[in-house]
Amino acid sequence: MFQARVRIVPRAAERGVTLLLVCVLMFAMIAMAALAIDVAWLYTARSEAQRAADAAALAGAKEFLDSGFTSGLINSTQVAPLARQKAQAVASTNSVAGVAASVADSDVTFDFSRSGDPLITVTVQRSSGAGNPIPTFFARMFGKTTVDVRATATAEAFNPSGTGVPVTTSCVKPWVLPNCDPVHTTPANTNCPGSGVFINSNGSIAHPGDYLAGGAGVIGESLLLKSGNPNFNTPAPSQYYPVTIPAGSSLCPSCAGSGNGGAALYEKNIECCNTTPITCGSTQTIDLSLKTGDMQGPTKSGVGCLIHEDVSGKGAGTGQDTILIQDPPPFPMTGGSLNPDPSLQGQPITSSASIVTIPLYDGHNLCPGGSCGSTVTVIGFLQVFIRNVQTSTKGGLNMGDVNAYILNVSGCGSTGGGGGGGGGPSGGGSPVPIRLVHT
Repeated sequence: MFQARVRIVPRAAERGVTLLLVCVLMFAMIAMAALAIDVAWLYTARSEAQRAADAAALAGAKEFLDSGFTSGLINSTQVAPLARQKAQAVASTNSVAGVAASVADSDVTFDFSRSGDPLITVTVQRSSGAGNPIPTFFARMFGKTTVDVRATATAEAFNPSGTGVPVTTSCVKPWVLPNCDPVHTTPANTNCPGSGVFINSNGSIAHPGDYLAGGAGVIGESLLLKSGNPNFNTPAPSQYYPVTIPAGSSLCPSCAGSGNGGAALYEKNIECCNTTPITCGSTQTIDLSLKTGDMQGPTKSGVGCLIHEDVSGKGAGTGQDTILIQDPPPFPMTGGSLNPDPSLQGQPITSSASIVTIPLYDGHNLCPGGSCGSTVTVIGFLQVFIRNVQTSTKGGLNMGDVNAYILNVSGCGSTGGGGGGGGGPSGGGSPVPIRLVHT
């Protein structure tokens, strides 16, 4: 018989194997954790780049509106450098991986091929080609010392005049103006004898362009808004009717009053941004209750708070932001001595609470026989810059008369359409929507 022999190896020969395995596994786990840190860092940088691109594109698109380009004030050659500069300035206020975002001129492109719907595309990148790639932490152990990050956003400013696209806006002021241009008498508006129109019957702008350049356009035209009473006054150019926008959520400045009814609500709607959406369209109406008086006192107080004008004395007030209507445009603005941001007082500004949006209606008599209806059909919007409000009755002017300049016009179109956008605590909604269309 055979006898099996078994050789027993001493356990001392296996010592250190477990330690070796642990070291190998720890190295793998540390490598994975290190790569995870790099990946998370790069994902964060990518998100930051996208936010910077979005903000820059929206700022550039807003310049289409602010410069009056969407209303024919300036052309594409003039607006492009303004929009590019604004996009670059806003981008630089954002950081990507700890470094301020830098946008080169070549990173901002435009598309003016669609009439009334300009596009701006902004690219924010940290890359080797731009000379600012993002350094890695642990990936350099594998030979990857830098990584490129890139984000792109496209925004538009869309003036729906004449397109029939249904859009809504909020933050409009509680006044309705007849579609009666007191300066340009053709095409005539038969509802207002001796006056023309701001918006044509098809919703297009009747007189786009610069008023100071020969008076052909409406942008920059001076407008004296005089309060009227629909029970007694037939419509007249520049005569507004105080209305009550239904109480809703509001964004208000510190000077705003309170109250959700009557004159108190009317004044509050001047001072604040009433976020109740207003739909613009020839087949739609908004439930506006026409006031029975001309509301001169609440108008003076509300406008004074809105534009930060000192209306405590007699005559013209002071302290509000100012605007320079000049030819050639654009129109620069300066912060007033009562601007709520001390750093903007006496300085160039790009936005102001003095810029408001007012709905337009066709101009027919709203109260035939002295009996007002409860609805008004909005056919478009005017965006104006309020210069001041009359603080006393004298010289043929009534307390509550508002001096303004026209900045933009937006029509609804024959099948609907209109303004868009919101506003700040005391600002007005935009008559032209600004939005991202691709990111």
